[in-house]
Amino acid sequence: MKKTALFLFGIIMILTASAQFSAGVNANYTMYRGLFQKSTVGTQLRASYTFNEKTAAVLSFNYGLPIKQESMVTLQDSYGSTSQVPSEIKYKFRTINLLGHYSFVGGDEAAGKLYGITGIGIVIVSYDETVKENYDKNAYTPMDQVNGKENGFTINLGLGGEYKIGAPSVFAEAGLALPANQANGQYIENPIPSHFIFNVGVKFNFGGGE
Repeated sequence: MKKTALFLFGIIMILTASAQFSAGVNANYTMYRGLFQKSTVGTQLRASYTFNEKTAAVLSFNYGLPIKQESMVTLQDSYGSTSQVPSEIKYKFRTINLLGHYSFVGGDEAAGKLYGITGIGIVIVSYDETVKENYDKNAYTPMDQVNGKENGFTINLGLGGEYKIGAPSVFAEAGLALPANQANGQYIENPIPSHFIFNVGVKFNFGGGE
């Protein structure tokens, strides 16, 4: 995760050397739906490229704080006897988005603007389950302990607003990410649940940036 963040941060720094770019940072709140029904706060780095008065492309990286969920693990001894003990599953979500912004009120030269958001994202989730009680690891074997990593693409839609306060601009956004589960007309399994996204942050415009 750290290597990914540093790589994207390097891209942002390179891109913002151009007068058509801007860089920003924001707080994020994500509500996962479906069977997961969990929420997390996080941080996001972003860089945007302005094509004209109304349109821009935004590349962002979002890191959510770990989500913890109580669970149970089955322990089995060498004789085949089993028992259940409390455990905790820790989920870590990271997201890379490539989005388009289109201003339908105001524009790049205005003090404020409202814009629509559409694009795609890839969500990477890692999960690790740990037993909360001490046990003899030589005598017992966890039978259903989970850990791993999965990812899936999303289709993103949303609305945002921005207001200039001098050199920087403040912005707020609300959106919906839907799991992409169709490819070449066929259904594909996507482990990522749909989720609502809320961003509030500040960005710095370089020359004629977005």
